Amino acid sequence: MNQYNIDSTDDLFQAQETLQDNVRAIIDHHTALIEESDGDAYILCKDFLNAMEREGYTFDYGLDGVPYDLQPIQPAGGQTDAD
Repeated sequence: MNQYNIDSTDDLFQAQETLQDNVRAIIDHHTALIEESDGDAYILCKDFLNAMEREGYTFDYGLDGVPYDLQPIQPAGGQTDAD
């Protein structure tokens, strides 16, 4: 479970072409680190999550260190800037 109020209907990891270039660069960088890791992918996901939260996104990850369910962070009331 995530600490943010998110709409988890679409995993943006599956639609990265819709993301900004800087966000895709963060994903590419951290994905490479995780894929090259030797058993510490879970710890790397924590750093990855921190980087994504600074850009306004959040995701979940399991003990296996595989990130999933990338979503934009929404305010607690569930409102977005476009609402």
